[in-house]
Amino acid sequence: MPIYAYCCQSCEEHFEELVRAAAEPPPCSKCGSTDVVRILSVFSTEWKPSNVNWHRVV
Repeated sequence: MPIYAYCCQSCEEHFEELVRAAAEPPPCSKCGSTDVVRILSVFSTEWKPSNVNWHRVV
C-alpha cells in the first residue's frame, strides 16, 4: 500500500497515511473532518551513476 499526502480543507492540516489506492480519503488526523483532499507529494533520490564524471569542466 502506498503512502499518500492529504490536506484537510477545514483546518488546513497536512498529513500522510498508508492507504489503498482506491480507498476513500481518511479523516483528518487533527480535527477529524472528512473534507480531505489528496495532494501531490514528491520524492527525492541521491542516485548518481558511477560511470559519470560529474566534476568535468567543459
